[in-house]
Amino acid sequence: MRRPFVGICVFFILGILSAKFIHIKFIVLFILTVLFFVCSFLSLKLNPRFKFIIFASFFLLGVCFLKNSEILPKNHVEKYIGYKGRLVVVKGKVDTGPVIKDMGSFKKTSFVLDARQIQYRGVWHITCGKILVNSFQKQKISYGQELILQGKIYKAPKLSISKNFDYREYLKRKQIFGILSVKRNSPLEIISENRANPVKGFSLKIRNKLSRQIDNYLPSVESSLLRAMLLGERQDIPMPINDIFVKTGTIHILAISGLHIGIIVFLILILLKVMRMPRKPRYITTMLFLIMYVFITGGRVSVIRATIMAIVFLGGFLFEREADILNSLALACLLILGFNPRQLFDVGFQLSFVSVISIVVFSPKIYSLLSNFPIKNKVLNFTLRSVSVSLAVWLGTLGIIAYYFNIVTPIAVIANLFIIPFMVIVFALGLCFIVISLIFPGFGVIFAGSSGASLFILVEFARLLSRIPNAYIFLYSLSLITVFVYYILLLSLFYLPNFISLTQLWQNRE
Repeated sequence: MRRPFVGICVFFILGILSAKFIHIKFIVLFILTVLFFVCSFLSLKLNPRFKFIIFASFFLLGVCFLKNSEILPKNHVEKYIGYKGRLVVVKGKVDTGPVIKDMGSFKKTSFVLDARQIQYRGVWHITCGKILVNSFQKQKISYGQELILQGKIYKAPKLSISKNFDYREYLKRKQIFGILSVKRNSPLEIISENRANPVKGFSLKIRNKLSRQIDNYLPSVESSLLRAMLLGERQDIPMPINDIFVKTGTIHILAISGLHIGIIVFLILILLKVMRMPRKPRYITTMLFLIMYVFITGGRVSVIRATIMAIVFLGGFLFEREADILNSLALACLLILGFNPRQLFDVGFQLSFVSVISIVVFSPKIYSLLSNFPIKNKVLNFTLRSVSVSLAVWLGTLGIIAYYFNIVTPIAVIANLFIIPFMVIVFALGLCFIVISLIFPGFGVIFAGSSGASLFILVEFARLLSRIPNAYIFLYSLSLITVFVYYILLLSLFYLPNFISLTQLWQNRE
């Protein structure tokens, strides 16, 4: 098999998607999966042509993984959560760094609580599971504290941002099963301060220090943008600025994704090459830096996902194997979904993989259409390749973005053509500013000025593009069938001509 992981990944994903329609007990599915894997192993020894048994095995494995992720302990906190708010007292550990939002006359502190005990109707119960806490108290909360707090617990609303975005399922993918609202006058007691995971606690301290460093040197808007791009802290970006990037189809630059990790990998490899480090140590050092970056950003899912993809690609070069991008991408996908199969339903996961697949599958075909004549001019050749990549990503992600966010952004093809290369400059200046300001605080102002200027240019350019007529079009809610038809037509557009040519060639041969 030329691309073994691609076929395995496709059937594994189909298994996850089918799990919701298969109503068979988990133990039966598990036994059936084991039997299929045994049969596939025997069939490969006896007759390698029976590859369909391997695919069927991974299909069943996908079903098992999703079913297993839905099985919760009997004493799970979800048992005590109703659709209407229930007054409870919860004891647990703060599991994330708190996020503070200024709501005008008051402040809201949000954090994830790892529940250990819950008092419901006057009786204490041992429990487990995570809940999102929204506290409106002035008391300072920090990661690792053990708390007892009283509030109303309820299920997250199903619908948010758009009709096709399920906020409750979004939280469940993060293993969060309810929301606890703590009023300003509700009891809140700090029992202990030293329940933190030392590694996670250290990473949060570093992130908080870097965040404060950015705030100290940059104006509020530029600071919020740089913290979003480098540290994944998007909560302070002003809504008008956020809307500009939504309308230009460049909102992805404000959330750490494969693009950001790719830029970091590019900058590190260039720096290490300038330092004349040998090739293999360069790749190993880059991988170690990416792992460290995961810890600095607090182990965010999007960062872990993009880091796994990058490490898989770098691993291929490290072992001097010819890298097949689709095969490497499928392996990364299997690793991510094996850890958490619910990630398949996450819009960030879908956009990350579809955008890379679109570049690999569509951009060469678009380039061949744009360049029907030999191109000797290097600048023109580079421009056409950039347009091909930008157009491929836009076409590939169009259906997903329209489905979840009810917007189409034609201007994104032009916007990404200029903004993505400019992001390399923004990233390089931002990283230099942070490193220099930490080591030599006196020089921090100089680098902060250049970093702030690059961010200002980025915002103003995006604002200019958003004002172009028909730069963006808002849509009514789309159905899954409409999105499915779109992708069938898109694939047909690029691959049907090839199929017709092959058919005609076969007929002429006869």
